Amino acid sequence: MAKLRSTKGNDKPAYIRIFGNFALARLLSQVQGTASRNGSELPSIIAEHVEGNYVARVITYKQFLKDPAANPQQYEWLLVVKPKAQRSEEHQAISSNLLLVNTIQRKCIVVQLRDGDPGGVMTQEGTVTRLRSNATAVANETAFATDFALCSFNAPSVDALRSRLAGLFKPHQLLTGEQLCAMLGVGYAAVVAERERDQSDNIAYFIQRLTQLDIMQGDWQHS
Repeated sequence: MAKLRSTKGNDKPAYIRIFGNFALARLLSQVQGTASRNGSELPSIIAEHVEGNYVARVITYKQFLKDPAANPQQYEWLLVVKPKAQRSEEHQAISSNLLLVNTIQRKCIVVQLRDGDPGGVMTQEGTVTRLRSNATAVANETAFATDFALCSFNAPSVDALRSRLAGLFKPHQLLTGEQLCAMLGVGYAAVVAERERDQSDNIAYFIQRLTQLDIMQGDWQHS
C-alpha cells in the first residue's frame, strides 16, 4: 500500500474553503493523493506477484507487438502492465492498465483494473467506449481475437457487479480481483496482505500530523 508520509500534499482550494486552514488542507490532500497512488500502484503489485510462477509471465507492450505469438515457455497468460506508458508513435494508444495475452488461443483481454467502487452504469459508459476502442486497436495490431473486461479488485462477487452494470458489460466482461489473481496464478490474499502492510504506519502518521496542527489546541475541542 502507498505510504501517506511519502505522498506530497498541496494546498487544495476546496479543502481550504471547507476548513480555512492551510495545514489541514495539505494533510487531507495527502490522504487523497495516497488513495490515488494506492490504485495506480495496484497493477504493478500484481505483476510482482506474477513473477516466478508457472501460469503467467510479465512482458512489455513492445515485446508483445514485436512478436505477438512468442511464448516459448507456453505460459497460459502473458501480462502487460500499463501498456499506455509503453506505446510508441507508430502504435495506437492503449489507455487500459492491463493487457492479458493468451498466445495458445490467440486471444487478448484488455482490462481496466479498478481499486475502488466501479460506480454505476452512467459513470462506466465512457469506460466501455474506451475499452472497446482499445480492444479494436490491439486486434488490428496483432490479428488476435480481442475482448475487454472491467475488474473491480475489491468487489465481493461478480453478482454484485452485474447488478449495478447490467446491460453495459456482458457477464464474462466483469471480474473480481480474486478472479483476476486466479487467472494469473497469483494469491489474492497475498496481494491484499501486502497492500495492508502500511496501514498502521499511515494511521500513526495521520494522527501525529493531525495532533501537531495549531487548530487542535483550540477551544472547539472542549465545546
